[in-house]
Amino acid sequence: MLESSFRLKKKEIVQLFKKGRIFRYDSFFFRIAFNQVSHSRLAIIIPKKVSAKATVRNRLKRKVMIALSSQDKIKDKNIDLAIFFKEIPAEKEIESLLKAAITKALGEK
Repeated sequence: MLESSFRLKKKEIVQLFKKGRIFRYDSFFFRIAFNQVSHSRLAIIIPKKVSAKATVRNRLKRKVMIALSSQDKIKDKNIDLAIFFKEIPAEKEIESLLKAAITKALGEK
């Protein structure tokens, strides 16, 4: 679990949804914006519509956190990132999908 300083609060998520750039994919979309804090912050949003079971939603959150922890691109830049899942992707695809999405969003190869 992330420390509270690395998580986005509700009012910050609302601001991010207003001013952040959006990137859409099949099973999720995310908003990204640069921040004035000395580190990156993150929010993972999985509604009950995706899965009614909290265990399934929590498992997906853990998988996403593991996939994002290996991304140095996120650690190096001061960004706010909110990921909103529309459906549960295959577990094997999560890391590759997120890596490609972050690379595209930050405009790097």
